[in-house]
Amino acid sequence: MHPNAGQWDDRIEYKIDLSMGEMLIEKDGFTYFFSDGKQKHSHEHHGSVLSHDEDLIKSHVIQSKFVGSSWNGNTVVRDSSSFYRNYLQGSDRSKWKKKVHSYNSLRLPNYYQGIDLLLEGKEGALKYSLLVHPNVNADQIKMTYSGHDSLFIDEDGNLHIRNRFCDIIERAPIAWLDENQRKVKVDFKLEGNTLSFDFPDGYDVSKTLIIDPTLTFS
Repeated sequence: MHPNAGQWDDRIEYKIDLSMGEMLIEKDGFTYFFSDGKQKHSHEHHGSVLSHDEDLIKSHVIQSKFVGSSWNGNTVVRDSSSFYRNYLQGSDRSKWKKKVHSYNSLRLPNYYQGIDLLLEGKEGALKYSLLVHPNVNADQIKMTYSGHDSLFIDEDGNLHIRNRFCDIIERAPIAWLDENQRKVKVDFKLEGNTLSFDFPDGYDVSKTLIIDPTLTFS
C-alpha cells in the first residue's frame, strides 16, 4: 500500500497497484479504477499494431463506501517495504516527494466508533478485517456500491462485484472472538446495493469480534 505524501489528490489516503489498474483507499471507502491501458502499452512494446478503435483506452470505476464512517485520519502502519519511491512531478520542487516507503499492513482506528479497519496485503490478495471492540454494535457497518454492472452473492456466500474487466470478489466472511478464538457464524447480507453482516446465532458482545473478508480480482 503506497501512502499519499502529498503527491496525489488529497481524497486519496493510500493506493494499491492492480494488474489492470489501481485501488484507492479513501477516508470513507474504496475506489477501484480499472483500465486496459497497461495491456495496450504491452502490445505496443512488443511491436503489435493496434487499430484506431483498439487504441482507445477503456476504463471502469467502481466505488465501495462505508456508510456513516467516522474515521478521523489516524493510521497505524506496519511491515514497511525495503524499497521506496520518488515522485518528481511538475517543475515545483517543493511538491516533489522522495523516499516514500510502502506498507503491507494498515490499521485505521475508529473507522466506525469503536470499530477499527485493518488492511493487509498478502500473496496477491487484499484482506480487510473489522475489529469490533467490546459492547460496540457491529450492525453499524454498512457498505454501499456504485458503478458496477451487477452485484450478487453466490451460493457459497461470496460477493461478486461485476464490471467490464473482471469480477471483484469478496470472499464469504469468517468471524471469531479475539479472546478465545471461538468462531462466530457470519454471512453477507445484501439489500439492493448495500452490504452488511448478519450474525444468525448472535455472539458475545463483551468480547472483541473480528470480521474477516478477503478481496480477490478475477
